[in-house]
Formats: sequence, C-alpha cells, structure tokens
Amino acid sequence: MTAVVLCQGNKHNADTKLNYVGVKSCKMATQLFGGPKDCVYGCIGFGDCVEVCPYDAIHICEGVARINPLACHACKMCVNTCPKGIIDLMPLHETKAAVMCKNHDKGAQTRKDCKAGCIGCMKLGAACVESVEGRKLLREGRLRQVRRLRQMPRGVPGQVHRCYRARSEDNRNEGKLNN
Repeated sequence: MTAVVLCQGNKHNADTKLNYVGVKSCKMATQLFGGPKDCVYGCIGFGDCVEVCPYDAIHICEGVARINPLACHACKMCVNTCPKGIIDLMPLHETKAAVMCKNHDKGAQTRKDCKAGCIGCMKLGAACVESVEGRKLLREGRLRQVRRLRQMPRGVPGQVHRCYRARSEDNRNEGKLNN
C-alpha cells in the first residue's frame, strides 16, 4: 500500500483566485474560500502532509504534494491531515490507473478550474468506476453502465489518456528535481 495525492492541479493546470498571505497551512487556507486555487477540491500545496510524514516521503512539486511510493509506509498520517481529503491509500499496482482528481463539479466548471480535472469522460475504463462519475452512476442505480466500465480495460488501448500523460510528465519532472 502507498498513499497517493489524487490531484493534478499544479501551477500549470490550476489558476489561483486569490493571493493568500496568511499562515502557510493547508488547513488554514482552506477556511478562506476553500483555498487560493480556482479548484476548491484540489491540493493547496502548503505542505501540511509534508510536515506530518515521518518517512520524508512527501514533497511539494509545482504547488501539489507528491508522494514517493518507495518511501511511503502507508501510516495514514498524511491521509488524516489533508483538509481536502484528496490523499488515499491504495495498492501500488493500482496507482497507475487511479483517477487523479476528486472534483465533484460538472465538466465545464471542472475545466474552467483545472486543465487536468476529471470531467467524467470514462476513457479510463475500470478506474472510472471509482471516480466521482462512477460513484454517481452507482448512486443512481445505473448498474449497466457500471458493469460496462468494469469490463473495459484500464486505459484505452492505442491511446494515452491525458491523465496518464500528465502523470508521466510530472514523474519525469520530479526525477529531474530530485537528481
């Protein structure tokens, strides 16, 4: 198991709606209009999770917390600290197909707030069952669509979904920063 930050709202993807000058704490910043970023569901990036991690597995990269899965011990300290609830524990092999967004808004608003936000396009297949849109289908009792999603492969063969592109680019950039 490893912790994963389910947000791609870095400084290139999510704009800021205000210049926050208060205490540099995610918990404090959340109390003022949901934080300084346009997306009220995303990572604030002030590092409350970094401070509580006893294994030095979390670092802020371009305004978003990133977790090194090899250093993470799944202690849940970051999960319990994140005021947005966007850090989840999952098996390492599932992180590649995780929907990296916790936004609950409709597609147009999501795109306005963050270029990398999940709009519920369902192109990730089985991973989308766990997404906001997949959970909505389950609540509405639309089981046929959920079954269809579960049968789809993780990701679309022959294509690289933008979520994967964004994650792989971030991983390459993080490697450059850490070396």
